[in-house]
Amino acid sequence: MLYLHSSNRLECLAQALIEHLREQPVSHPLAPVTIAVPHPGVQHWLSLCLAQADGIAMNYDFPLASRFMWRQVGRLSPDQGDSERWTREVMVWSLYDLLGEPDIESDPVFELPQRYIDKTRSAGGRYQLAAQVADLFEQYLMYRPDMLLGWQAGEAPDDWQACLWRKLAQGNATPVNQLQSALAAARAGQPLATTEPVRLFALHILPPIWLELLDALALHQDVHLYVLNPSEAWWGDLRSQCAQLGEAMRALRMGQPVTPPDASTLALQEGHPLLAQLGRQGQAWLNSLAERDTGAGTQIWEVPEASHTLARLQRSLLELDPKQARTGQQDSSFKVVSAHSPMREVQALHDWLLERFAEDPTLKPRDVVVMTPEIERYAPLVEAVFDTTGYSNEARLPASLSDRRAVDADPLIRAFIELLGLPDARLERGWVLDHMRLPAARARWGWDEDDLQRVERWMEQAAIYRGLDAEHLQSQGLPPHSRFTWYEGLRRLLLGAVMGDAPVVLEGEALVTVPDVPDAEALSLAGKVLQFIDQLQAARRELLQPRPAAAWAEWLLDMLQGLYAETPGNVASWQQIRDALRGWVQAVEQAAVTLPLPLAVVRAALKQTLGDHQVQGGYLAGRVTFCSLVPLRSVPFRLVCLLGLSADSFPRSRPPLPFDKMAEAPRWGDRSRRDDDLYLFLESILSARDGLYLSYVGRSIRDDSPCEPAWPLRTLMDVVGIEKPVQLPLQPFDLKHYTPGDPLQSWDPRWLKVARHLAGTAGGGQSAQADAPLDTLLNAQLPEVMTLDFITKLLDDPVGQFARHVLGLKLDEVEEDPEAEPFALGGLAKWQVADEWMRASLVRPDDLATLEKRLALSGKLPAHPFPEEAVSEQTRVATLIVERMQALSGGQAPEWREISVRLASGHTLQAGYWQAGDTAVLAGASSIRARRWLEARILMRMICAQGDVDPERFSIKLLGRASSSRPGDKQDRMDEQELKGSAMAPAAAQESLERLMPLLDRFWKAPLPLPLDCWLDDKGQILSNAQSREGWEAWWQKSKEYGEKKLPPNGERLPYALFWHQRPAWQPNWGQVVGELCAWLTGGAQDEQ
Repeated sequence: MLYLHSSNRLECLAQALIEHLREQPVSHPLAPVTIAVPHPGVQHWLSLCLAQADGIAMNYDFPLASRFMWRQVGRLSPDQGDSERWTREVMVWSLYDLLGEPDIESDPVFELPQRYIDKTRSAGGRYQLAAQVADLFEQYLMYRPDMLLGWQAGEAPDDWQACLWRKLAQGNATPVNQLQSALAAARAGQPLATTEPVRLFALHILPPIWLELLDALALHQDVHLYVLNPSEAWWGDLRSQCAQLGEAMRALRMGQPVTPPDASTLALQEGHPLLAQLGRQGQAWLNSLAERDTGAGTQIWEVPEASHTLARLQRSLLELDPKQARTGQQDSSFKVVSAHSPMREVQALHDWLLERFAEDPTLKPRDVVVMTPEIERYAPLVEAVFDTTGYSNEARLPASLSDRRAVDADPLIRAFIELLGLPDARLERGWVLDHMRLPAARARWGWDEDDLQRVERWMEQAAIYRGLDAEHLQSQGLPPHSRFTWYEGLRRLLLGAVMGDAPVVLEGEALVTVPDVPDAEALSLAGKVLQFIDQLQAARRELLQPRPAAAWAEWLLDMLQGLYAETPGNVASWQQIRDALRGWVQAVEQAAVTLPLPLAVVRAALKQTLGDHQVQGGYLAGRVTFCSLVPLRSVPFRLVCLLGLSADSFPRSRPPLPFDKMAEAPRWGDRSRRDDDLYLFLESILSARDGLYLSYVGRSIRDDSPCEPAWPLRTLMDVVGIEKPVQLPLQPFDLKHYTPGDPLQSWDPRWLKVARHLAGTAGGGQSAQADAPLDTLLNAQLPEVMTLDFITKLLDDPVGQFARHVLGLKLDEVEEDPEAEPFALGGLAKWQVADEWMRASLVRPDDLATLEKRLALSGKLPAHPFPEEAVSEQTRVATLIVERMQALSGGQAPEWREISVRLASGHTLQAGYWQAGDTAVLAGASSIRARRWLEARILMRMICAQGDVDPERFSIKLLGRASSSRPGDKQDRMDEQELKGSAMAPAAAQESLERLMPLLDRFWKAPLPLPLDCWLDDKGQILSNAQSREGWEAWWQKSKEYGEKKLPPNGERLPYALFWHQRPAWQPNWGQVVGELCAWLTGGAQDEQ
């Protein structure tokens, strides 16, 4: 007999199961108790329930439902041939072999698949088609067995899928035959080996063929189905209002008489919006069970008695009364949160959980589950916010990650898959370094982080960008030159080890050496790197040779062992790779495929095989569980949290293949990814006991524009009566997070310190709260030794320097990629070429003949074509500057001087300049702007503090490129400016530099939006409105307009956007800070320019 046990709580079903097991123990004490489950997660949870009830849980067998049903088929029909032949893994290779047969290639029935294969022009396309067809055949076995039987009987002779199935079935008993045989045997009353009850727990869907088999089994033995049902009322015929209106519209189009439904009728037939709109899959399941319900089961309904929002929502589902759920408020049991990014979602979740743990001492991390439709996207963010290692000393909640794909979570497996793509890889600098940094590579080659940093420096100096050699680049469709390649760069390094301490141009070799291998240890490291590259080169060539599957598996393991070592920390990874290779070879051999396989096929097969593997563990591991939204696994937790419920991420959908027969003629009960997600969302609501937390990215991080939530979440909000979610601030250090009464207060002490600091310094002052952390929070002490360049950068861009050096942020600004091969002479490279030419002209004039060749061979300039015109443009300006400096020195080369000034505050200031007679020269290839004038004034004080200049005659010359706005102007004219009359007595200069330190300290300890160009113009003159609000706001608007044209769409320079979402309000004491700077700049004698 079939017993149907229903409840709205999985705990009630588990308790019913336990009682039934006690009432009907197994006939033999050593026989295992078999309970079919839908997912291993349910198995884990149910095992804990059984152990908690009886003190121990042993000798239980928890097969997945599909495996359990095939067991029953095997019992009823044991002599039906080789079942392994019909697994998906073997079917793929059988189909691959069939699609390559000559009679199929020439058969017009197969025109469509052959067109696809011809379009891909590779065996890889044939494998992909075979894999897709195998997936479909596996679905047909469960949901269209009648169609397969018809095909076997000769139906659809012109259908290529039917022909393929007949070829597969030729001379073999198919699973469809085995299923029909088992059904016939069960219905005929064939004696069974056992009459133990059949138990299936927490299933919410089964293919129709399995339900038929259960019907047949129930004729001879007890079959117990334990089913989670959200409502005690019948809801299998509920229809959403959209579905009702759609039916009415279709009837009207067909000319049928229709009475327009009114609002009350629509609401009545909808019943409950969540069940009607999200429960399509559950309705199909309930309708299937209702046809078989004998009334012999039990119904256990538990009414949530609490008054909070979550309980009322669950009670409304149980009693089919949506009005009960409409509380219109969010409380501790129900929270919907909108953030600007996934990172902010995870940070806010951590804060909310800390608050819940503080409120309820009985709550433990193991009582919390966090699900997301994109676990790989959120996994690194979880690792950054939560403690996933168990070794963190910070106040972070312990968490475990589950459901991660091995190719994403396991570095060795990911590296293995990437190595299969070596023939198509360009071997960029970063790609190779990533592989060298793997722990398995460090163990194999014996290098550490210091060694790898040295290797990275070598790559920059030797201009290694990509490619092994000219032949490799040519195979990639690139010009066959060896410049910027690995072998040329390593030759430059190794030759530099024996050619002295200076770069040497080797005319015959057409390269310049890199003298950065100073000792035997460094030479040994360079040799190891060369060996590593040699192995990559050998592997790249060998991968192009087709082999049989067994030979591939053996060679791939040898290749991997040559590059990486097996250590105690990666034993599981190595075993997973070996198991994947072994299983793949077995599948190929069972399909009788003996021909050599090309790399494209091997790569696609192993990528899919390892991509299906998941990192073991993590689910119900005693910590906060982070996992993917997986169907058939909704077990109860005290707190259930869902992240990433954005409209573009959920529900997930998988477009059907264009030749999917199930999609062409769908049937009630067919599974779909979309319906799975919708019902999973509904089950997640049922699984929460004390709290339900839902979040999504509801605001754009770029322009703050609104983003829609997933429509199931919007539906849930409508049912509860919530119009808007809780909106998180853009930044975690927003003071709102630490304001009493905020719905999502933060508990992170680090961000609290930053928030207090920014709150105390936003006005340029220091509040009582902010006083304390200024030196202790950020530890922001000015460096003891500061160069002139450091000082001028700090005053020129104080917010950016504060973010970089004090907060340690790496700003994502538009800059040249250091790993990108130079295809044009960029702005930075132009100035570097000009400055190097200028210095060489003054220090090593005899070296100018080889400088251009050395620059070309150094890798700083593009390889093809050599930009002589661009270089000559830079050298023309540099030559003019050099000639002017020589004229100032009476025809002689000026002298390079370096000075150091020690201050009473303990700081040391350093600077370098050219000395030409009584004139100091600051020369550079860039234009003379405000920062160059500031540099000259500070240098003037430093030189005067040395006490060896004549104040009457001494001046500073500024030489640079003449700026021009004329179209087509190549700007090869020189500009010359002079700062004179600013000299001071040594004591006054020393005292002036001492007064500069507190001003610098202000910018070092707070992000003050007072850059140099808001108070000093390009002529070195103080702006007339520098200290006023109007002047500052005019600068901000000008900066914003520049940003809208030159920078990302937010229209703000990135350092400012970090601290102020919009223009910060003017603070009166900002004018005081600017006034002090201006007073310091004009102190002493009046400047003459």
